[in-house]
Amino acid sequence: MSQKTLDETPKEIPFRQPFSRLMPSHRKIYNFLNSMQRGYTHDQIRQVLKSTGISTFDNRLRELRKMGWVISHEDKSGLLLWFAVPKEALG
Repeated sequence: MSQKTLDETPKEIPFRQPFSRLMPSHRKIYNFLNSMQRGYTHDQIRQVLKSTGISTFDNRLRELRKMGWVISHEDKSGLLLWFAVPKEALG
């Protein structure tokens, strides 16, 4: 879904489906990130969740970001860190 901003450029707005309607793999990734107080790199998340059997892990993480459930942020050293958006902030 997109929306035009004041300068008429389209801006992507994440579609936030209810948590209960997320795929089990999305919920596992989100719950792990939500339980941590700090961000994790892609490799760290993959290492922790490798026994869960999540296929196409990269895609699942990007899908969660697109849906607005997780965010990524580049830290000072250039690493991309992933964080869960608290459920309360999603409304």
